[in-house]
Formats: sequence, C-alpha cells, structure tokens
Amino acid sequence: SLNYLYRVNCGGDTFIDQNHSVWMADRHRSDSSGWGSRSWADDFPGIPPYFGSQRRTFDPVKNAEWYLFQTFRYGTDKLRYEFPVPDGEYTVELYFMEPWYGRDIHMNCKGWRMFDVAVNDQTVIRDLDIWSFRGANTAIRQRVKVQVTGGLLTVHFPHVSAGQAVVSAIAIATENRAILPSEPSPGLVTLRSSEWDHRFWMSTGDQQFLDHGTTLAHLPPELHGAEWLKGHRSDNFRLVCEVNQPAWIYLMVKRSAPKLRLLNRYEKLEDFVQNGEGQFFDVYRKTAQKGEKLTVNYYDAQFLGGAAFTHIPDMGEEPSTRPVLKFEAEDLPVTGAVERGHFRNSDFVKLNEAGGTIEFEVNPGLAATYLLRFRYMNYSEESIPMQLELINALNGVQMLKETIWFEPADEKWRIMSTTTGSQINAGTYKIRMTVLDQTGIEFDSFEFE
Repeated sequence: SLNYLYRVNCGGDTFIDQNHSVWMADRHRSDSSGWGSRSWADDFPGIPPYFGSQRRTFDPVKNAEWYLFQTFRYGTDKLRYEFPVPDGEYTVELYFMEPWYGRDIHMNCKGWRMFDVAVNDQTVIRDLDIWSFRGANTAIRQRVKVQVTGGLLTVHFPHVSAGQAVVSAIAIATENRAILPSEPSPGLVTLRSSEWDHRFWMSTGDQQFLDHGTTLAHLPPELHGAEWLKGHRSDNFRLVCEVNQPAWIYLMVKRSAPKLRLLNRYEKLEDFVQNGEGQFFDVYRKTAQKGEKLTVNYYDAQFLGGAAFTHIPDMGEEPSTRPVLKFEAEDLPVTGAVERGHFRNSDFVKLNEAGGTIEFEVNPGLAATYLLRFRYMNYSEESIPMQLELINALNGVQMLKETIWFEPADEKWRIMSTTTGSQINAGTYKIRMTVLDQTGIEFDSFEFE
C-alpha cells in the first residue's frame, strides 16, 4: 500500500473522511521548510495570501463526501502547491469539481473551463474540462505518477484556455514507507494551550465548541476564512497564544457577559456572531504585532465563543472606496400587508404578514463574493428570522437560500450584515427577503457591496 505523505483540503479546514484519513487544512507557504500554497497575491506585499483565490459552495456533491469538495482554490498560472520531498517517484492524486458552470442541467458548458495541470513544470493533464467529465457538483479524481528531483514537488496550472483552474484536494503518496512529511508552514498564530483547538477557514456551519455540536449560523464578513481558536462550552480553560505576524485579533464574547477588563483595548464591531441555538456573541477586535501574546484567564475564558485572526490588508484603498449600491426600502416592490412610515429622518417599510416579501435587483460586473447590509428596526424582545434568497434573474436558479436573524433594535436603526456566501458571477440577480412566522421588522434601506 502507498504511504500518503500529504492530503490537503484545498481552500478548507482539516477534515477526516469516512475512511479516517486526515485531510489537512490548506496553508499559505511562508517558509522554505514547510509545505503550503501560493497564489498571485504573493506578488503584492500587503495583500492577504488567499485573497481572490478561495471559495466555498454549499451545494450537494455527487460521488464524494461533500465537505472535501465544497471548498476549493481557483486561479491561473500563479496558483501552486509546494511540498518538500526527497527525490524519487511519487503518486499525485488531484481532486476536482465544477462548482459554478452547469448548475442548470439544461446548459451545455463544454469548453467553459479548460486548464492544464503540471507537476514540476511537466504537464501531466492537458485541457481538463471538468464539466465534460461529469457535469457540475460531481467529484472526479485524476492520478498521475511523477519523478521528483531537487527536493520539491510542485503542483501548478501553467496554462488556462478558458475560465480559471479550480482544485478541491491534493494527495501525495510514495511506496517508500520510511519517508516522513514536512510540517506545514506556520499560520498567523501559534497556540500554546492544549485545551483549545487551532482551526482554519472559519465558516458558517462550523461546529463552534469542542464539546458541543451547535454550529455557527452567522459571522461578520471579516471572519469568513479566518484562522480561529475553538474552546469548550461547558468548561473554561485558559487561552494562551502568540501572533506570528501583524494581524487582527477578534474575540467573540457572550452578549450576557459582564464588562471584561480584557476588552479595554478592543473596539466593538457593529456586527455579531450567532450560533444555531440563537445565542449571540459580540465581536471585539484589535491589532497585534508579530510576537505579541494573547492571554485570556480562566474567568474571562468562560465568556468566549472563540478567537479569530486575520491578516491586516494594505490594499491601497480604504474599504469605503469600494462601490456600494444602496436601495431605499420605500422604492422596492413588496408583497403582503405592509405599513409605511417615517422615523429619525428615514422612511421605512414594515412587513406585517407571514410570507410577505421585499426584493431588489443587482447587476454585479465581476465574479466575487459580495457584502449585503440591511438597515432595520426590531421593536420586539426577541430576534426575528427572515429567509434570504439570491436568485439568478436570467434562469431562475436559486444561488443562495438561508435564514438570517435580526436581533432586537428598538431605539435606533441597526445594521445587519451578511454575504452572498460564495462567489457569484457577473450577471443579474434578485435578492428577496421573506417574512417567516414572526412579523414586525421595519426596513430603511439595503446595500450591496
């Protein structure tokens, strides 16, 4: 049998499959001794290393375990994975899935995505057209044997004829049982507490605690894809970690927590974390320099819902300069019983009937993940759920359907933020909000960024 040195979940966190094989979290290669990935962002100091090259889909996957294929990396000739290995013969397994083209079964997407795969500059797969193999959302595996000299095995994509290359997972194996893998390149943070777990690629749907199955239902956009530390819900263990390079630190604190001195140097975000049980966690952040330690004592740790870390981007522009489309609620089409009014210099629309809707249409010109903001009031004492849908206006295909929660806000307008979940292509889309069982939310405006 083969000795598998590396199994990598491209664009995703550590994953254990049904055969108990461990697929390691995708890591950025930041030193010459460890393995990891690189992309176009490495040519631009100050840009986060995964920017514009990772996505996730929540669609079901045929012929495979979903989680391994629902995350992926994409790119052209700059995307590569580098693995230190002794010289010799290796088996490389490449796992692919078409995540976007052909989701409508009536579309013929032959030739829409075509790319070459190379190992150490030798093309091993030419003009791969994933859709032509199996269609959309269906896993495929390609296995090749390669000879390595120079101590480094590199998987890359030297030529793209159409679209961009995508890859879901990579495995490297040898018949030599004596060879051991290298460690991955270090992440943003080094964990010093054994009772906590170091995770990567934070996402909704992730289990929030080590000892409880509740999952993350809502995250601020800043935390999608973050490195994060997961603790226990039933026990409070001291947290100690060290930041390896300049980073943002985010602490998720139970809304019911008393005022903690730990947070004196942190700023509070408007957005929040919510889990599947409806628990809210306020998010506090601050910058940290290389070598800075984060220590959370036993008392404070009982109020933490996790700690997250992201790169500090230097992209030459402030976030406020990104194009933002704003839609006033009173100008949008609605269904069901509504009430219109005016509060604090803003006109609003109040949805008063279960099943009632309000929607707006957007026309993104670039393939990307987009930010959605809702300015609202909720006078009730409980959070109110609504259904959010993202629909392709051309063919009616539903790109996203999820429940989002609006927490109480009875004194001033509040902002609730979410994202399109994964990248959407250029085109025309309808964004529809539907009232579920509870009514009474007032909307002032919507933003698409």
